[in-house]
Order: sequence, then C-alpha cells, then structure tokens
Amino acid sequence: MLKVACVVVMCMVVTAPYAKAVLSCGTGANRVTPCLGHLRTGGSVPLPCCAGVKSLARLVMI
Repeated sequence: MLKVACVVVMCMVVTAPYAKAVLSCGTGANRVTPCLGHLRTGGSVPLPCCAGVKSLARLVMI
C-alpha cells in the first residue's frame, strides 16, 4: 500500500506545475493502472506499465 501512495504522490508532484494541461484524473488513473500489480507484488515492471507512465509524462510535459 505504501508503494501505491508513493506513486500517487509522485504523480501529484509531477502534474502540479502543469495543472492547466488537459489531463483528467481518469486519464491519469488509466495510464498507471497497469502498474498496480507490480506495485502490490513486485517483480519485473510490465511493459504496459512503462508505456503508461511514459505517455503520462508526455501529456504533462505539453
């Protein structure tokens, strides 16, 4: 659960300066959903998780 909280806080910190960007909470959540299994159990990071985080980063850097 601590890992999930850390990811949420990280997303908030990254997106806070870009609050004007068109990024809904649902969009952000959908992009990091593939990471939940990894955050809960560990192991290798699934490719959909990496892709989701990268696309989220691109969205907030606009």
